[in-house]
Amino acid sequence: MRLNCIVGNDDARHFYERHGWRVEDEIDDPVTFEGRTIKVRSWEMVKDTVLR
Repeated sequence: MRLNCIVGNDDARHFYERHGWRVEDEIDDPVTFEGRTIKVRSWEMVKDTVLR
């Protein structure tokens, strides 16, 4: 599983890390709003899952 968390949102990052997520990379995530695209620096977080 993967998710992106905005760099600087330390509370969210710590929440995810407490629940088994880890930072794999730091990326520029393109975000489009009202027809404009900007780059938002994000932590790409991953979590290993086990199928049961």
